[in-house]
Amino acid sequence: QLLQANLYSHASRKQQLSLNRLAVSNQEGRQEITYFPGMPGNSTLSPERKMWEIDKNFGGYSLKDALRWDFWMFLGLVLVYPLRRPLIRFFGAKGFDGARRIFIRTTTLDQVFASKHLQEVDLLKIDVEGEEMKILEGLSDENLSKVRAMVLEVPLLDREKWPALAERLKKNGFRNII
Repeated sequence: QLLQANLYSHASRKQQLSLNRLAVSNQEGRQEITYFPGMPGNSTLSPERKMWEIDKNFGGYSLKDALRWDFWMFLGLVLVYPLRRPLIRFFGAKGFDGARRIFIRTTTLDQVFASKHLQEVDLLKIDVEGEEMKILEGLSDENLSKVRAMVLEVPLLDREKWPALAERLKKNGFRNII
């Protein structure tokens, strides 16, 4: 309900928007996810990847790593570095309390394109807690070519797949890949 209210309060062309309660993956069917009631946006098919990401983002970098970043990231890390683990325990740990495994129905992006009769998509944003590459497996090149712009969070764990992803995006008409 909050997402819907936010979406419609900022939309200029409401008639062209639709909000769908879907779980998208690389296959249709039932899949088991880890649900975090305190932080539902972090619920995931791969909780081990989520824990690795949290540790790497908040605890796994060294000051030597920070020297390779831009000034603001470096400054932020230097200020937070000594407190990183206590901050994670204080702010983050409670959000992961009460985690439980649940089954959900999933669909693919190809099925979404077919069911909605999509011929063109202005913006496709994918941020799904480490499963972005898996979701793209469920999107054919035919449908990918209908997407004008994409914002995609690509997990650090999948960095070996980045060149193939960049090549696939170029092949389907994307020019600015960052």
